[in-house]
Amino acid sequence: MRLWNAAWVVLVAQLAGCGRLGFDATAAAAPDATIDGALPPDGLPPDSSLVTTFGVGPFVYVVPNGCPTIRVKAWGGGGGGGGDNGVTTVTSGQSGGTTSFGMMSATGGGGGDHGNLSPMSTFIGGIGGAASGGDLVIGGQAGGAGNPATTLGTSGHGGDAPMGGIGGQGVSMTNTNGKPGGFPGAGGSGGQGASNPAAGGGSGAFAERVIAVAAGESFMGMVGEGGAGGSGTLLGGDGAEGAVLVGCE
Repeated sequence: MRLWNAAWVVLVAQLAGCGRLGFDATAAAAPDATIDGALPPDGLPPDSSLVTTFGVGPFVYVVPNGCPTIRVKAWGGGGGGGGDNGVTTVTSGQSGGTTSFGMMSATGGGGGDHGNLSPMSTFIGGIGGAASGGDLVIGGQAGGAGNPATTLGTSGHGGDAPMGGIGGQGVSMTNTNGKPGGFPGAGGSGGQGASNPAAGGGSGAFAERVIAVAAGESFMGMVGEGGAGGSGTLLGGDGAEGAVLVGCE
């Protein structure tokens, strides 16, 4: 597993602490730090002097002075896990939102199937997102299917985000809510009622690109939100929100 560049460590640590994006970071930190079990991206700029991130929703990035090249990393939002137990209305998880930067795109993961009242059914995990427009593009991981059993099954796990967060762990204890996906971009796991456990949400895709730029040049973008977990007596885990990181090289 690669180590984080110091400036990126400070930045993502701030994001994890506040629950959303929107900071510049230039300070140093221990190079062996990791955040919330996330896998550090490869190819981090070794001497990046400025890292910018953007929270859920639209944004505009303006290239600062003295920055001939930018490296952009983008994750789509994770899909939510399905809800379980038919005592109340049960719904599947929602899909994560699409993240974009200029011509780059990383779509969100699909939501996992809910656990309905049909005994011993198979509940399908949400599909992983797709990416385009990057030098490196990696599709998201599908969520796990619910594993039914005569007395007790295991809910589907959330999909792991490429170079990003870890999917919510499937649960096997009766009457347990699903687990949320890890930031950025991982899917949430399904809820577990009894013999019909729900499926997990897929993860968002990942895209990375190095772009030659000029000072003052602007790029429009969007960060996708995480999909909500499905409803029911037992809730599906929420998918994690996406992210955009821009490093000046």
